[in-house]
Amino acid sequence: MGSDMANRSRRLRLGMPSPAMAVALLALFIATGGSAVAASHYLISSTRQISPRVLRTLKGDSGPRGAQGPPGATGVAGPTGPTGPAGPPGANGQSVSPQTPLASGQSESGTFSAGGGLDSGTGWIGTGITFVQPLAQPISEVNIIEVASPGEAKAPCPGVGKAEPGYLCLYAYLASDVNSAIGYSNTTEFSVPSPGVELFWKVTKAGEPFVGGEYTVTAP
Repeated sequence: MGSDMANRSRRLRLGMPSPAMAVALLALFIATGGSAVAASHYLISSTRQISPRVLRTLKGDSGPRGAQGPPGATGVAGPTGPTGPAGPPGANGQSVSPQTPLASGQSESGTFSAGGGLDSGTGWIGTGITFVQPLAQPISEVNIIEVASPGEAKAPCPGVGKAEPGYLCLYAYLASDVNSAIGYSNTTEFSVPSPGVELFWKVTKAGEPFVGGEYTVTAP
């Protein structure tokens, strides 16, 4: 009994708790600090803390594709691009630039007409033809041929819409009180490429002089 009292007195002097106090303090420490220890050591805050093998087993299947969203607003128009280079001359019947000379052997057609109303039987009536496509070389004046009726059609002017290369054929199927046409197209009066021809008809008698029809020219 005396020794127990002595030991208790010594522990009190040294500040040491009794065994019962030590057990109580340990229980209190675990109750208050154990969760903090567990939290700081075992709480998962990043997938890097999980084994990749475990992550693969946790990955779910892909869900269905969502509905298509509404169309977006129309964008701002871009700037106008540069003008492209001129294309090559087109074949007969195709649209080409008016400044491009008609290719050799190609044809073009159009209409012409001239009239002078009532006339005393003297003088001339005239008109001009401007080619849709200019000619690289003018038509020789002796190669401007007038066909007064379908029965007169023959080479080099075999019929409406046709002309041999280097010829201008005038199919004047409407005419009254005039002679055959005289054409002018020489280089002293026209520029090159040749833009067209001038045509004149001599009035033969008093009446109603007029002429009209269709022409075809084929580039030399």
